[in-house]
Amino acid sequence: MRLIEEHFPRLSEIAVAVAGHQIAVATVGVMTVGWTSVGIAAGFPTWWFLSADTVGTVTTVLILLLVQHSQSRDMQLCR
Repeated sequence: MRLIEEHFPRLSEIAVAVAGHQIAVATVGVMTVGWTSVGIAAGFPTWWFLSADTVGTVTTVLILLLVQHSQSRDMQLCR
C-alpha cells in the first residue's frame, strides 16, 4: 500500500498532463478515424461494437477518476 501512496500522486499528475495535451487530442482523433475505417472494412460486426464500447467506457472511467483526484488534490492545496 505504501508503494501506491508514494507513486500515485506523481503518476496521476503525469497522466493528467498527458491527457490534457494537444497531441493527445490529435491522437484520439486519428485513432477514431482508424477504428471507424476498421469497422467499415469489416462490415461493422458485433465484436467491433463491443470493443468500441468497452474501450470507450474504460477510458471514460479512468479519465474521470484522474480528474476527480486532481481536483481533490487542488482543493486540499487551497485550504
